[in-house]
Amino acid sequence: MNPALASWLATQHAGDVPPLESLLRPPEWHSRAACKGMKVKSFISDHGGASREARETCARCEVKRECLEFALEHPDLVGVWGGTGTKERSVMREWTT
Repeated sequence: MNPALASWLATQHAGDVPPLESLLRPPEWHSRAACKGMKVKSFISDHGGASREARETCARCEVKRECLEFALEHPDLVGVWGGTGTKERSVMREWTT
């Protein structure tokens, strides 16, 4: 099991933990994402900024909204998701709280 996933599971209350099957199965929209098959490093910068290639890919993606919603629900995700960078999503979360 992925060490990060195991660590997260260990910190959750039993009622808060989704079924393991749903954690291991990617959401349906992943199969339609424009980034499918691309290298992860294209979406994660060494300096925390978003790459131009990642944002261009997101701009033409049919599941951009689903991707952004997913990233907003999972604050531990880094890099470009739904056309936004880690810091941008942090600000978006602050606006909604």
